[in-house]
Amino acid sequence: MADIETIIITGGAGHLGTAVARSWVKPGAHVVLIDRDTQRLEKARADLANSAATIIAIPADASQDGALNAALAKLSPSLWSAPPSLIVAHALPGKDEKGNPPRIGALRPGPFREVVNANLHSAVFAIDAMLPFMRQAGGGRIVLVSSTAGLSASPTAALSYSRSKAGLRPQTTASASGSLTGRHRRVRPCLQAHRFKLAAIDHCPRVNSHQSLAL
Repeated sequence: MADIETIIITGGAGHLGTAVARSWVKPGAHVVLIDRDTQRLEKARADLANSAATIIAIPADASQDGALNAALAKLSPSLWSAPPSLIVAHALPGKDEKGNPPRIGALRPGPFREVVNANLHSAVFAIDAMLPFMRQAGGGRIVLVSSTAGLSASPTAALSYSRSKAGLRPQTTASASGSLTGRHRRVRPCLQAHRFKLAAIDHCPRVNSHQSLAL
């Protein structure tokens, strides 16, 4: 049986998630879209249905405990016949009801923590959920989607968003200290990838410093 290339995208129904998905569709690939917005998820699946890849849509909120583990458990074991890719693209913007970014002096602890949990903490547990499947497949690749708002203060981004995206920068390096050996590669200011190598796996990310995604 030919190796199956499996790409799992959290936040797969968002603008960035679907743009990433379009860059990966090819014959033999299985693109798994995971998103909590069921309507947008179905639209994304339908938009990609005519592509050469097999599109799988799973409704799940990756920021909730155990949700991603349950979503991955629904996938066929055949998808782990080759090292998979996990692209963590889900995020909350942290803006208020009027679309304005709350500032110091007007912050509410509950919404602030919700954004940091969704954008930062859940990314850590997304990696944790994928590791058993990567070990089974003999390796894999993880891409954490950060933002230029995490590099410096932005007048248009919420503080909770910038704070959480900044926290992703060291996460790929920290992941290398786990049970998988890895090589850290910075792809571009708003994208970071960690390529895990087990045995002789050597896959290169399609998104690199010379490519951009049309949103």
